[in-house]
Amino acid sequence: MKQLYFVKELVRLIPLLAALCSYSQSKGDIAFTAINVDGNDDFAIVLLSTFPANSILYFTDATWDNATLAFNEVGNDGFLEWNTGAEELPAGTIISFNNINNINADNFSVSAGTISSNNSISLVASGETIFAYTGTNKDSPTTFISGIKNASLQSNELLGTGLIAGQNFLELNPFVSPDGGEYTGSRSNQSDYASYLTLLVNKENWTINNSNGELFLDFSKEAFCISTIATSWTGSTNNQWNLSSNWSNGIPTKDADVTIPKTAILPLISTSATAGNISLEPGANITVSGLLSVKGRLLAQSGSTIMGSGTLNANFIYTRQLESDNWYLVASPFKDQTIEDLIHKNSFAAGTDTNIGLAHYENKDASWSYYNAKTVGKLLPAKGYAVKLTSAGNLKYSGSLETNDVAISLKDGTTNAYNLIGNPYTAFIPANTNTNVAENILTVNSDQLSEQTLWFWDQKSNAYITINQASLGKYIAPVQGFFVKTKTGGGILNFTKAMQQYQQTEVFYKSNEEPVWIQVKVANGDKSKTTEIFFIENTTTGFDNGYDSSSFKGVLSDFELYTRLVQDSNSTDLSIQSLPTDNYKNLVIPIGLKTEAASINFTAKSAQLPEDLIIYLEDRELGVFTKLSNDETGYTVTLSNPLDGIGRFYLHIKSSNVLSTVTIDRKYLRSYQKDKNTLRLEGFSANDISITLSNILGKRILRQRFSKSEYIEIDLPKHLNQGLYLISIQMGRNQYSKKIYINR
Repeated sequence: MKQLYFVKELVRLIPLLAALCSYSQSKGDIAFTAINVDGNDDFAIVLLSTFPANSILYFTDATWDNATLAFNEVGNDGFLEWNTGAEELPAGTIISFNNINNINADNFSVSAGTISSNNSISLVASGETIFAYTGTNKDSPTTFISGIKNASLQSNELLGTGLIAGQNFLELNPFVSPDGGEYTGSRSNQSDYASYLTLLVNKENWTINNSNGELFLDFSKEAFCISTIATSWTGSTNNQWNLSSNWSNGIPTKDADVTIPKTAILPLISTSATAGNISLEPGANITVSGLLSVKGRLLAQSGSTIMGSGTLNANFIYTRQLESDNWYLVASPFKDQTIEDLIHKNSFAAGTDTNIGLAHYENKDASWSYYNAKTVGKLLPAKGYAVKLTSAGNLKYSGSLETNDVAISLKDGTTNAYNLIGNPYTAFIPANTNTNVAENILTVNSDQLSEQTLWFWDQKSNAYITINQASLGKYIAPVQGFFVKTKTGGGILNFTKAMQQYQQTEVFYKSNEEPVWIQVKVANGDKSKTTEIFFIENTTTGFDNGYDSSSFKGVLSDFELYTRLVQDSNSTDLSIQSLPTDNYKNLVIPIGLKTEAASINFTAKSAQLPEDLIIYLEDRELGVFTKLSNDETGYTVTLSNPLDGIGRFYLHIKSSNVLSTVTIDRKYLRSYQKDKNTLRLEGFSANDISITLSNILGKRILRQRFSKSEYIEIDLPKHLNQGLYLISIQMGRNQYSKKIYINR
């Protein structure tokens, strides 16, 4: 009977115990961390003690009347009821309340648990008080926990609440009435959570804005942590996360602020792990095959990697460092990033009209479609975008990790078939076979592309860099965007989760497999373009898909350098051309150039080229051959008219003695007008030099002989007209001619 009576009493007490639990929190157990009273109103709090599951907390902007012990609800005043949810919420957790002024909107929400309201809370810029309290219901407060006002308090406004400004209530009044603000003090320097309260209610630790509170959105989700248990990964023993000897201050707990630096041994979470916050430094990595739960935010900095087949629960932030205020091609590393959130988090450059430095590419008319500050929508996984910040800094993303395969449709546009896409993962992915034979972008998608080529924008050189299967190994970093060209009719490009890899740099060299390679560069002032030639077994002088790549034509350019096929010079402009290895000496490679009238300079560098072979550039218009080598200054020529196409410049690869009948070196080809009456030639090495100047019909104008000198100056006849002439140089048995243009 006693046992039965005990059970009955316990059953009777359960509802009472649950009710007590719902309002068992004390003053100072929460504090506000952010507020926005513009647009869709929002605020955020931090829990300074652990909240049991299904705890109830109320919020209101109504005035408390101590005389009647009731709230005076006036105008747009309202109440929120927050249920913390089925899971215990640990101290240090940030809770965001979103769009509280519209209870019927889809984005009326809370970051943990659930909220309900009988009437929207509409915060005003002229000054609004928000109380947080427990109670038997919204109208019957038991304990006032905390509060905030974005203005100065009125006399006796807190009377009867037990709250005191500067102790457990924030009077945010650095001036009359800010529209928004956020706590920007430390979240990791206190030895217990209660000690943060003094910092949080001190307005000096807040950043505010008097005209646009929405600038603080999305509020920071960085959790508060305990300073005495901050710890860093060392990897001193092995790669196991849950091993104390791998950490500077013990295995992380849910209250720890965790740092993962770039180390030789990378952490692996194979079972379960917790943390307060995690920061991955550039080049660092976490691999998760088990479960990782992060109370606050997991920050991955530029070039760091998060990967694995496990489960990760965290507020993810990824930052990509942009080293200048130039344009960059990027993609979101998260699957649920919104355009409006990206705009809120970053400072994009202002463009014409209301445009900002954020756009996507349209191949229907080869144009960029720019966004404005009010653009909304989702950033599509694997879709690429162009961005330009107001200044160099970090591009910030937040969202949920993509752990599955990702497919994106490719459109064959009315103008071209180029599609701007990007890496959808927080891990590096291989671009070509020189990084991963099977799981790379080009191989996996070879049947979806018109050619196996990727084009990357290089903001430093203001040019597109071309990558194909002949290129040195290339990894695509998180957030990196790039172009592909789809097959006729369009296709579907696939990223597989098996592609994800850790890599400390985007370029991966296999020095023992480095091919014979030549890069030709042309410079016009501070502008430059390059084209590459590889010599690879089993390639041909025709077009080899995957080893020959066309130049990027997705945007107009007034400065281009390319080659044409040896077999068909009327074919496609090529950024990369691969040629067979058995016929170096008989190849003549057409060089195409598009440029304005200007002084241009050709140079070249090579790798693995046989020592007895020399690279020459032929200028057929002037009849000049110039040796281009890694240590040479190259060939400079002034173009009097714009040039667009092939026919003037050709690349030759010859043995060092093949052109011995003509002394061919850059120093024998240096000639220019010192002034309108003087022609100067530099650098001759022979002792007996004969110079003949003729008109274009072959009529000799002058002939002079010189002994060895560093330079020769020839006085031009006064009657000589402006125009094109032929200069012939005889040095012993060697003779050559070149065309020159004389200005008068």
